Amino acid sequence: LFLEVIEKAPRVRRAEEAYWMLSNMYMQAFDPPRNKDAVALLEQYLARYPGSRVLDDKFSMFSTPGLPLVKQRLLFLYEQEEMWEKAAALYDEVIPDPKTAHLLDHFIGYGRAMERTGQKEKAIAAYTAYLEQRGNTGDFLEGIAKDRLRELGVQVAPDISVADGTVPDDPGNLESFRGRNGEVFRFRVRGTAHGNIWGD
Repeated sequence: LFLEVIEKAPRVRRAEEAYWMLSNMYMQAFDPPRNKDAVALLEQYLARYPGSRVLDDKFSMFSTPGLPLVKQRLLFLYEQEEMWEKAAALYDEVIPDPKTAHLLDHFIGYGRAMERTGQKEKAIAAYTAYLEQRGNTGDFLEGIAKDRLRELGVQVAPDISVADGTVPDDPGNLESFRGRNGEVFRFRVRGTAHGNIWGD
């Protein structure tokens, strides 16, 4: 039905909605998801309806100011399918200058796409802009940005904890913290392929 509306009545508002609903179906109703079909569909949408605000207005609760909903979904799909050239091109379009852009939550993805396409300087600019705009909060994405910068050969300030200014290394186990319910502790943890995990 969605395809029929798209193909036979492309100029009606419901056709634009059909694109969105069909992309949802491709991503969620199939196992495995038909992400590449969703990509082709949404790329066709952008070519057919450049600059349209229909979906952003209809589904405003899911949209990010300054980033059209279809482009937001395409960025997600490009990354899922490792279509890094397309991701990098779209990021360049929606974030022309990380120093002035306000789409801060997308800077890590931007940097990753630039790394995967060999654009090291743009990756560094994205991660650096993220850190400059986010501030030193000790949050998860800040840690990722710092780790990526270190991997790219850039010296960055050490991680800090909001509480006391340090993030200690993994203590090995948390038995010495038993009974301290409700408190928050930050540790730098590195994954391993062996060992046990328990607790909540």
